[in-house]
Amino acid sequence: MLKQGAKLVETPDDVLEEFGLVRARPVSKRAASAPIVPPSSAWASAHLPDIPADADAARVLTALGHAPATLEILAARTEMDGAGLQGAPPRLELAGRLVVLPGGRYAALERS
Repeated sequence: MLKQGAKLVETPDDVLEEFGLVRARPVSKRAASAPIVPPSSAWASAHLPDIPADADAARVLTALGHAPATLEILAARTEMDGAGLQGAPPRLELAGRLVVLPGGRYAALERS
């Protein structure tokens, strides 16, 4: 596979680098990692909407507030359980709206 152009991927940053994406600097001190920023604003407007696409993700993002929270805290704040609650953080992370912190905590990222 290496002869066909395959590359070793050790971290998510390796994949992002292959697609020409870079990590921007954090907007606030509460975020442990910076949001993923595409190389052009046209790409960002087409692929990173300001509002999450589904209601579950929007509820989780609203409930997250300004302090990191665990799934248990988010469950209490949103009164959600099951797949909706567990599926929202990965979708928000892929959209560049939150970051996963050590200890299973999530923190919202501010949009610039």
